[in-house]
Amino acid sequence: MLFLKRENFEACQEFLKRAESVAIQGYYRALTLNNWACFYRSMGKLRNSLRCLGEALEIETGLRNFDNMADIHLNLCVGTSLTPGCLVSVGKAQGGHGL
Repeated sequence: MLFLKRENFEACQEFLKRAESVAIQGYYRALTLNNWACFYRSMGKLRNSLRCLGEALEIETGLRNFDNMADIHLNLCVGTSLTPGCLVSVGKAQGGHGL
């Protein structure tokens, strides 16, 4: 994600592809999807970002140890606030409260 902060999108995408190839399931898959969501949001591809976050949230919900779920909820709030019908983000935030 350092490359994303530096706006080096090509390098960021390359490292995310590498991470995706090894993070097939579980926590690391959810984390990689969360990072893809940040990448897509930076590129203005909000629909792709929300799709990744939805998949990451599904994975995290099925895990016993869901350390990443709060991050996913916060990113969902950001993503939905940037799209029409942003009141959905309030419900997402409340759903993530208390994790």
